[in-house]
This record gives sequence, C-alpha cells and structure tokens, in this order.
Amino acid sequence: MVTVNILLSTYNGEKYLSDQIESILNQTFKGWTLLIRDDDSSDSTAEIIKGYESKDARIKFINKNKIENIGIHKSFKSLAKFSDADWYFLCDQDDVWLPNKIENMLNYTGEKSEEAKLVYSDLTTVDSNLNIISERIRNSKGHEAPILKDYLLQPTVTGCAVMFNRNLRNYWLLEKKIIGLHDSMLGFLAASLGSLEFINESYTLYRQHSENVVGSSTVSGIHAILQSFWGQNQLMNARACDVLETFSSISDKNKKVLKEFIKLNHVGLLGRFKVIIKYRYRYSLGGKLYSLFGNLLLLSNIGNKGVK
Repeated sequence: MVTVNILLSTYNGEKYLSDQIESILNQTFKGWTLLIRDDDSSDSTAEIIKGYESKDARIKFINKNKIENIGIHKSFKSLAKFSDADWYFLCDQDDVWLPNKIENMLNYTGEKSEEAKLVYSDLTTVDSNLNIISERIRNSKGHEAPILKDYLLQPTVTGCAVMFNRNLRNYWLLEKKIIGLHDSMLGFLAASLGSLEFINESYTLYRQHSENVVGSSTVSGIHAILQSFWGQNQLMNARACDVLETFSSISDKNKKVLKEFIKLNHVGLLGRFKVIIKYRYRYSLGGKLYSLFGNLLLLSNIGNKGVK
C-alpha cells in the first residue's frame, strides 16, 4: 500500500489550526501520517498539537521536546527528513482540505514513480471565515505546468497544493543551501531533475487573512514591479548555480537551459538577445503580454542590480 506523509510546520497558528487538522482527519484516504513541527510558537499552538497527537496515532509532534525557531524552509525540510514515505504533501496551518484531496491526487499520478516528481493542483481562495473569494487562482486561459525555462521566469508552485515523491524529497535533502521558500525550491528541483505536473482541479481552501506568513498578493507601481521581477531573477540565478554544482545527474538539455539563463546577467545586449530569441521565456500564469514584458525586461536589463 502506498504511504503518505503530510508535512505541517506551525507558528502561532492557534486560530485556524484545528480546522486544518480536522480536514485531514476527514480525508477519504486514511493511510496517512501527519508530521507536525512547531517553529517556537508563543500561543497555544503546541498544546493544540499535543491534544490531537494524544487522540490519533497517525499524528506525530516531532519536536515537542525541543521547540526552537529555525525558519519555514528548514522546518519543512526537517519534517521531510523525519521518515520515509512514497508521497509527501505540504500543508499550511490555516487552510482546509477538501475530503477527497489525497485520494484524488494519488489517483491522478499512480502509486509510485521512478523519477523525481512534483504534482500540484489549483486552489480556491477564501477569507478568514471560509467565504469564497475566487474559485481558482490560475488564469482562465488554461494553466499548464511550466517547463524548466519558463519556471525560471515565474515559479508557479504553491506549497499547500503540492504532492511530491520520495525521489524528489531525496534530491531536496541533498541540497545544502536554503534559497528562498521551500515550495518554489521543490518546484524548481522537479523541473530541473524530474517532472512537474499540474492538476486542473482545486482540493484546498486557501485562507487569506492578516496573519498569513505567505499569501496571495499583488504588487503595483513600476518600482515595485521591477523590484519583484529582479529579486525573483536573482533568486532563480542562485538556485540554478546551486543545482548545477550539486547534481551531476541533471540532463545535458536542462544543464544548458540553466547555464544560458545565468549567462543573461553576464553578457551584453546582443548576447541577451540571442538567448531570449532562442528560449522565448513564457509566463504560464499570464497571457502573451506578460511574457513579452518579461522578455523585454530581460533584454533591456532595466532595473537590474539597481533596484532597492
């Protein structure tokens, strides 16, 4: 039988945590283990976790005897390292899962996969009282999982919608540097070393409220747009360098994609033009205008290295 570990990192989550755990208890697929790590909450989060652990043997509070703050990326990585499973689900402390989430996502991909694989679904955004804000957060034109070259321009993975297999987890544990958030890093590793797949269904009520660590947001104004674009660009450059240094198993094709993306920040206008014409980077969450704008920014270098 397929084994499933659900990874939940908490921090001051007392307000909504019970809703999330109850939605896991109500899953139609019952063969899961819920691993919870608290990142040094100052509220009653730890007591809530202990209460659920005492009632259900499938729930394990992995650091109840040594609670310390290590940050969200390291916290999730500790959860992934704790025990082996065929599949891992990332879980936020304030969302609600629909009852068929695990069952349907497993049915989509099959029980096991030999390659490193990450599967993510759509999301339904809701307010603090679970009233629907938007049925889907992906664009109406038909989002598809991006290939590596396009993931470099725009990461599309949202952690609470993610399922990944043991092979990808093992790659993640080999990666020594903590670069950005855990979910977009996992998506990057999947696109670089295995496969990234999207399910065009929503299985998660993605709660938006004032205490979100990371939520659905937009930026406005040219300065904010440039700051966001080039900040993301620098992050993806750092990840590309790290993957090239760490993983000799990366395919020659993807190795070239990463090297030429890195090259964009080290060549002149003509060199950038040749790379952009070759790859034609695409925004998978937007239309052609978004993609055109992104490629023009890469070509012109406007705002690069000078935005603060």
